[in-house]
This record gives sequence, structure tokens and C-alpha cells, in this order.
Amino acid sequence: MAAAPELLRVPLFGSAHAGFGDSRQVAPNRYNRILYGFDPRFPGELRFGHLMDNQTITDVDNTSDGPPPWAAEWRNNADAYPVLLFLNGINVREVQFGSQGTRGTALAQRTTDACFHDNGSGIQRLIIAQGSAGNIVSQLLDDTRDTITGTIQRDKVASVSGAIYGSAIPASGTRFSGISFCPYGSAPTTAANWSSVTRVGWASTDINRIVSVRGVPCVLKPEGIFLYNRGKDQWENMMPGWESEPHPDNGRAAVSRGPAAVISRGRGGLVIFDGYSVRDITPTSTPSQTRIRLNR
Repeated sequence: MAAAPELLRVPLFGSAHAGFGDSRQVAPNRYNRILYGFDPRFPGELRFGHLMDNQTITDVDNTSDGPPPWAAEWRNNADAYPVLLFLNGINVREVQFGSQGTRGTALAQRTTDACFHDNGSGIQRLIIAQGSAGNIVSQLLDDTRDTITGTIQRDKVASVSGAIYGSAIPASGTRFSGISFCPYGSAPTTAANWSSVTRVGWASTDINRIVSVRGVPCVLKPEGIFLYNRGKDQWENMMPGWESEPHPDNGRAAVSRGPAAVISRGRGGLVIFDGYSVRDITPTSTPSQTRIRLNR
């Protein structure tokens, strides 16, 4: 009796944007490559990363050894066309109409993350974190590019429901395993405006990303997906299964969709978290694959 035919998956094309967001696992034709939450792919759809598929990014200061830690689209009141902003080493770079440029002057330290944020003044600014270098930079998003710098050590930042949250190193700690926040109406460049640091999950792992789920901050780490439980007064792991198989890139790429967040797994695939439960949405058939039946 002949053996059952075997299904082989053959890639038809490579990553549309050179694997941005999945740089630690260099493997061709990975469908879950995301521009740090900017460009998730789903079956039957190709969502290109805003010219990143055909732009050769210039490393203007030779300090970048991987993909941008943050990228997002911005459109000001005076410009009818959007510009893609992204972090490159110690610079904020911009891409528009296929041309690149450096936004403002170079910063003092290497950037690690950024987010758009309104501190209550009604004027949106770009908040830039610089990790262990110990600075938070607030840059005005208009043509003046006014910049304010504060000595606050944060690695990942996110603006959620008017407050800004940042990953920090707890007292006597060595990793960015804790969370702190700056409330609505307060300047994030003033150290006294930030709350004390609360450890989330394991002390030995860094926070990979902070996203919003239903207006609540969601902290993503190698060992889980964490939400603050007011009843228990602690950060609760909503994905405890990751504790048995932690991966350094779990949650490194994620995008908030308002009532839910789409989160990448370090070993490949996606989950969606709605604040209550986690559901696997890994595509079983992707645009980059086809099925060929072979008889042996």
C-alpha cells in the first residue's frame, strides 16, 4: 500500500519589508514579521510597511545594528501628506515621497522606543526613551521641533488613556522588569511626576513592549502578557503558559486595535488578547506559501 502523499509548503516570496521587527530570528519567508506592531500580516492580505519594502534606510550615525525600535506615521496640520517617523541610533529619521531626512538635531544617547503623547496641553509631542542612558526626550511635532530633556531612565514607553507608561529598573534590579507611569496633565520629562517602579513578572527579564487594551496598559514580557488587577493590587499574567516556554522575543512586536491587541510570539505565530482571554490567530495558510502534493 502506497504511503500517504506528503504536503510540502513552498515559499512564493520573501518578506515584504526585510524582516523588520523580527531581526533576532533570521529566517526567510516568515509571515509574522512585523515592523514593531506596525505591519501585521493576515491570510489573503499584504500590508506593506509604508515604503519600508523599497527603502534602503541610511544609518546616518553608524550606531544602528538592527531594525528601528519604533516607527509610526505622522501628519501635521500644515501638511496634507503623511510622513513616516522612525528611530535610527541617536536620530529621529523621517521618510516622505521616497526621500529620507533627519528630524531635528541628533540626540545625546541611543534611542530605544518612542510614542506620541499629549500631556494635557492639547499639543501632541513625540516622547523618546533612551534606555540605560537615562534620558527621556520630549520633542514637539511641529516645524519648530522644540525639545525638552529629562533625566529619567526608561526603555519602553507607551501613551495609554492620557498617562504615559515606561519600563524601568526596580530598586536593586538589573533589568527593565518594572513599570512606572506619569499621570495625565504632567510632563514626562520631570522625574518627580513619575510613580515608583513596580516589578512585573520575573525580575530576570525585560519588558519587551507596552500596548493599550481597552484603554488599559498591557505589559508584554518573555514569560507572559500582564494586566493590572486592581482587586489583587498586582500585575497578573494572563498568559501563564508562556512561563513554561519563555522566549526573549515574545511580545516584542504588537499592535493595539482598541478593544484588543495583536501580539507576536517569539517562536512564530500570533495571538490576540482582548483583556480577558488569549486566542491563537496564527494563519494556517499565508500569502507566502502554497501547498504542493507529492506522491512517493
